[in-house]
Amino acid sequence: MKTLTKVKLINWHTFSNEEFEIYKNALITGENGTGKSTILDAIQYVLTAGKCKFNKAASDIGNRTLESYIRCKTGIEGHEFVRNGDVTTYIALEFYDEKTEKYQIIGTVIDLPAGGRLNRDFFQIIDCKISDVAFIEERRVLTRKEFKKALIDHQQTGIFKDTIKEGESLFGNALGVKSKYFDLVTRALAFKAIDNVYQFIVDFLLKEDFVDIQNLRDSIKHYKVLEEKLKISKKECESLEGVVSQYDTYLDTHFQMDVLECLKEKLQEKQLQAIIDNSQKKYQKINDQLNFVQQKLTQLNQDEETYQERYHRLDESLRENETYNLKNELQKESEQLKKEKEKKENSYQTLITEIKQEIQLLKKVKIPNSYIQILQNQDYQTETLTHAFRNIVEEVSKRTKDVTEKISHLKIEMTQTVDRFNEYCKEYDSLKENQLYYRKEIQELIQLLNEKLTSHYGKTIEVKPLCEYIEVKDEKWRNALEGYLNSQRFDLIIEPEYFEYALLVYEEYKNKRGIYGVGIVDVAKMSRYEDVDVKDTLASQLDCKNTYARWYANMLLSKVQCVDDVTQLRNYATAITPTCMLYKNYTARAINPRIYNKPYIGLGAIKIQLATIEQELENLKQEIKLQKANYEDLKNGQALLNQSKADHIFYRLDLIDEYHNLLKEYQEINDRYEKLILDDSLISLQEECDAVKKQLEKTKREKEDSLMKKEVLKII
Repeated sequence: MKTLTKVKLINWHTFSNEEFEIYKNALITGENGTGKSTILDAIQYVLTAGKCKFNKAASDIGNRTLESYIRCKTGIEGHEFVRNGDVTTYIALEFYDEKTEKYQIIGTVIDLPAGGRLNRDFFQIIDCKISDVAFIEERRVLTRKEFKKALIDHQQTGIFKDTIKEGESLFGNALGVKSKYFDLVTRALAFKAIDNVYQFIVDFLLKEDFVDIQNLRDSIKHYKVLEEKLKISKKECESLEGVVSQYDTYLDTHFQMDVLECLKEKLQEKQLQAIIDNSQKKYQKINDQLNFVQQKLTQLNQDEETYQERYHRLDESLRENETYNLKNELQKESEQLKKEKEKKENSYQTLITEIKQEIQLLKKVKIPNSYIQILQNQDYQTETLTHAFRNIVEEVSKRTKDVTEKISHLKIEMTQTVDRFNEYCKEYDSLKENQLYYRKEIQELIQLLNEKLTSHYGKTIEVKPLCEYIEVKDEKWRNALEGYLNSQRFDLIIEPEYFEYALLVYEEYKNKRGIYGVGIVDVAKMSRYEDVDVKDTLASQLDCKNTYARWYANMLLSKVQCVDDVTQLRNYATAITPTCMLYKNYTARAINPRIYNKPYIGLGAIKIQLATIEQELENLKQEIKLQKANYEDLKNGQALLNQSKADHIFYRLDLIDEYHNLLKEYQEINDRYEKLILDDSLISLQEECDAVKKQLEKTKREKEDSLMKKEVLKII
């Protein structure tokens, strides 16, 4: 905001060199002829860039002019002007910009030579106060040319314009205002006392313009046409509001579908990620098994070469009968086997430890005890263990799949249970405020009619269902009343004078909002039911708070006789028992309990529903608690199953036989070595040769088995 803070006048009427400080709002007071109008005319002359009409003060006889202001016209005969020679006039306005916290000056400098033509410049001096600028030097007022030079000498930025149009643009940019501002200033600064209001408006507020009567008549006609079009447009807008509402509903539905689609994609992404993770784990396991089989093949190739070489050496020894050399070879072989045994022992012990750990894990996940008993046998027969672990791997895989499916199903059930709990909570909160919770169509029609009727008639119109206007006298007959009335409990009661408009609203919005099956009662035609005999009928079991509701209840229930026993039903055309056995049209039928189990009639229904919902909420809390416990159990079970290493152990069980065979071979070599020490006969040598041959054949069979396993793993 830019605020006027100071005004400086030099050679302006009676002011030779004056400054006026202005702080926010300023009040100018004084006797007639003291210069109030003179100051205002100076300010408006600058603010309008010279386009203003000068004010006529109360004491003035003639109109004021720019020249009369500059020369200070006195009106005295023989001494008309105070200033007769060359005159230079300054009007300078100082403004403070609160946003930039800087000062600027706008104003005009006018040279009026004696007998010559007036010359004028409008100027803006940036970032300066009036006190910083030299208008007078050595007690002489500077001319326009001298003033411009003085600004340059003092390194002050001045912008000068010599036409009204350019002046308007300069001052408009300086003050941040639009062009129409310059017309409004003139009208705002009229100062003379108002003797003739009409003349004041003509002189200072209205623009001078001619009135075209025919054009004015045409404009009025056109206005009336536009007014009619406006009414039509308003009706069209009201119709379009429904379209906009449906479109908003469509956008909301579309957004929800997008959210659901996004959630679906996220779930699919998670499922795919889980499949990828499982595949990677399976690939890693198969790769580990391939490496293990490859290592075993390498070892078997080495063993085969070793046994082949030993066999040839023994065979050669037999032929050469070099028993002594054989003993030395056996000794070396025994030492080599001892090293291999020590090397294999670490892997063997690790495998046994893993088997024992797997046994403890299998007990926790309750794998059949028959498998566990086999694993607990310290004999560790490879064939038995292989069969048992094959079954265990299958059982763990099956259990993992079952647990995963159960967790997925339980999550869905938990979500559904929580949704039901939240819905009951909303209904409970509504009931606590003595407000029954109806199905969506009823709620929406009540709200719609309340809004439209109130808007149309300009006052609040009550719209309520029948069940809110009636109370059950004897709770014994509540179920019969609730069951017999059924959906008619929710028929809407509206005063007769509003029925027709309510019907039009219903007709207009029924398809737009999908409101079907809700009744609006035309009570105007039911006055004959006011004094009907209701003795011993269902109508007698009701208290009605509303006259129209009483008429409607009498119409529906005054023909339904109340009887205590089913044997009495046939005595009447229409009758009902407290147990909800209905006799009508010569037919007896039991009313479905689902209709009356949730009561709606009167305040008593609210109490019953509150008690029912409180019980349902408590049941749902227990159900949610149980589901959470089941979920935690399943997650713990899943975590345990994921820890199983049964499949990893399964492909390493050959290590047990390898280790046992190595021990056996080591023991046999030592035994043969001991025998050779005691007996150097050729028989011993022959036995050893046969044993090596058998070992060689066994190694070849194991090699073939390992090659088959390798091919199977590659296919997987």
